[in-house]
Order: sequence, then structure tokens, then C-alpha cells
Amino acid sequence: MDKTSFKMFLSRKTGQKASAMDVSLTENALTWTCNLQSNKTPVKSICTEDILAIHPVKTGTDVLEPNMLTYRLFFVEHFPQRVMRMESIALSLNSSDAFSFLTKINNVIQGSQRPRRLLVFINPISGRKKGTTVYRKQMAPLFRVCGIELNVVVTKRRQHISSVLDEYDLTSIDGIVTVGGDGLYSECVDALLRKQHPNKDIELDTPTSPVCDIPVGIIPAGTGNVLVEFLNGTKDIETAVLHIIKGKTTSSNVAGLYQNNKLTVFAGLVLGFGLCGEMVRDCEKMRWLGPTRHSVAPLRAFFQRRTIDLDVTSTQTSTTNIKDSVGQKCRLSGPMYSLDMWVPTLVNGPRRMKPTFGDTSLALHAVHKCSFVDHLRHLLKVNSRQSGCFDYDFVKTIQGTGFEVSLQGSQGSTRKYYINHDGEHTLLTSPTFQVRLHQGAIKLFGTRA
Repeated sequence: MDKTSFKMFLSRKTGQKASAMDVSLTENALTWTCNLQSNKTPVKSICTEDILAIHPVKTGTDVLEPNMLTYRLFFVEHFPQRVMRMESIALSLNSSDAFSFLTKINNVIQGSQRPRRLLVFINPISGRKKGTTVYRKQMAPLFRVCGIELNVVVTKRRQHISSVLDEYDLTSIDGIVTVGGDGLYSECVDALLRKQHPNKDIELDTPTSPVCDIPVGIIPAGTGNVLVEFLNGTKDIETAVLHIIKGKTTSSNVAGLYQNNKLTVFAGLVLGFGLCGEMVRDCEKMRWLGPTRHSVAPLRAFFQRRTIDLDVTSTQTSTTNIKDSVGQKCRLSGPMYSLDMWVPTLVNGPRRMKPTFGDTSLALHAVHKCSFVDHLRHLLKVNSRQSGCFDYDFVKTIQGTGFEVSLQGSQGSTRKYYINHDGEHTLLTSPTFQVRLHQGAIKLFGTRA
């Protein structure tokens, strides 16, 4: 796009006196400069990728003169801590220039890969049960301004998403949005990948990995909201909405959990076995406590911690080096408290762990026998994602594209074992289970750039 210039009047707030400006539009930016000989410095510049919508203004204090046309331009304003807000300005210009300006702005908006039709799933009981309120007050107005059509489904039970997607024509939408926590996202991904895979009964040795081209956006209305924080760098709701509206995506991995060679579930954030599975199980049993259960249940499970005699083997080694990892052996055995497999790879940062999406391998962190104090320190660091949370002598790490985990001496035992998948739990039904990495299986609305 060649640079084009327009003379117009501009105001940032409704009712504010408009100032004469020279406005220029290029392929990369919209810039306005004070139209005074004594002041020619740029007042503001907006990246074209941050321009969201433009609407005519017919009445009100923003309309200056009958022979001028007024528009309100909506765009993304960036703030510290990677927070974004929708802002707007009123632009008034001569009718002779209005058609050209409007055409170029609409070409910018329509030329981007932004969604126009979205399917929205709302979990009304996620977090503090504010899913529907978040949608009505914080989401719907922003999507409405940008002309995005929404088909809204309020979930009524577990696996409701699966029953909807089984009959849904995915070619009629440009993406799916989940309003809830990590568990709702996980349920959506599991249903999407099963629907799009040609073999519904996905076996461990199925040669074709599941891949979905329908992007998924996450609105953080749950308790943890870990994945959206990994992706956007913040749990802010409006920021998450604006990432979806802008339409940029990040390729993300999923991990498949297999028992008896058959797929049990897909996970998009974390798979945890042992203590972490029991913590999530207890949280579910204590729903009557409300949000308090997320503090009470983990403590209860921790003080009742028990080791499990395990044999863990990496099915394919990775060339990536991890500090304190077990080298070429790629096998762990003995009594362990838990196994944690984070789907976005977590590496040490200056202060906090940094997530990497779409990595070529999966890291398994095994917690061996240790004191209560050391174990608690480790868990608190993992919970807050502090840098160095896996740098303990009793935490061993192996990497690979998959793992096989076997319970040793479990025959005849009545003990039940649970696997945590993205904040939900599944009962283990086999003494051996496998985990397989599916690289780039899903697209997420958002970017860490």
C-alpha cells in the first residue's frame, strides 16, 4: 500500500474538542500529526494489525459539521505486562476524502486473517461461576464492535462439547472459543481431535497423528487459567479477547494418554500421575467447599503422600539438553511420588519458567523420595512456576516423544491411581500406560511475540 495522506479533525474521547490533524496511512501504520506549522511531530502511530473496526457516527458531539463525515476507529492499545485494551478515536473529514479513506481502512481490516464466525462454549460453573457474566459484559461487546458472529453454547454437563461437535459443521466457523478454565479447553481439544481424525478409535500405533486446523481461543474464567497465561503472558480477560479478534495463532502440541493401546484422553497443558492425580481427584470430591477446595485438597493429599513403585521408559530420546536430566539411559525406576509432563516445555527464565509451544519433545519430571520440607518447597515453586522449580536432586528428568509407565508389584492391590489431565482426573484402569506427544496438533488464538 502506498502512503496516502488526509486532513481531518481528530478527538480521542467523546465530547472532546477535535484537533486538526494530518493523517497518513501506510501498509504498516496509521499516523496522525498536529496540523500546525509550529508542531509537526507525530502525535500517535497505530500498527495496521492493531486496527480492529471503523463505524460511521451520525449524531452526537463527535459530529462537527454537516458537510463532514465522522467515523469512530477502534484499535488495540498496548500497556505494560502485555495487557491490551480496545480504544477508539473519532475522525471527521470532508466527504470527498471519506470514501478513499474508508476503503483503505476496510481493506486493512478485511485483508487480515481474522475470524468472522466463532463457536463459543461457556462453562457456567468454572472458577467463581462467572462464565456467563464474563461473556455478557466483557466479551460480547468487543466482538460486536468488530462484527464477529457468535454461536454460544452454555455447557450443562461433562462431555457436552463432544456431543455438540459430533454434529457440528466446522466449515461454518473460523474458530472455537472456550470460556472457562484449562479443563474446558482440554475437553474441547479432545473432542476436536477425535472428530477430525479419520480413525475414531485412535490406537497408540496409529500412524497418522491427529491435527486440527480450527483455532481455539481461551477466555480465562476458570480457577487456574495457566495455559492462557503461558500463551498471552497475562490472565487478563480483555487481552485474551483481543488476541482472538486479531486472529494470530500459535501452533501447540498435545499429549495423548493411552491405556491398553487405546486413547484415553488428549491433554493440552499437563499430564500428571501419582500425587498430582490424587490432588485433582480430591479437589473434585470437595466441590462443596467452593474455591477453597483448591487450597484444602492439595494439602490433604500432600500430607497423605505415598510413593508408587514405577518403571518409566522414554520411547524416543531427544537431542535437547536439560540440566540435571538423566542422559542417554532415558529410564527411571523405583519408588516415586509423582510424574509431571508439561505439554508446553518449561525452561528456566530469569525469574519464572518460560513456556515453549510446539517443542519437538516432551519432558517428564519424576519426583523420587524426599523429605516433607523439600517436597513442599518443590511443589510451591512448581505452582508459581518459579525458575529452578525442577532443579532438585530428587527430581529427575527424561525427554522423548513418548513414555511408557509401568506399575511394579501392583497385582492384587486395591489401591486406585489417578491421572491429572489439565485439571481433570481419570482413573487408571491398566498397570501400564503410555504417553505420546502429538506435535503441532492444535492452533491457539494468541502469541507470545
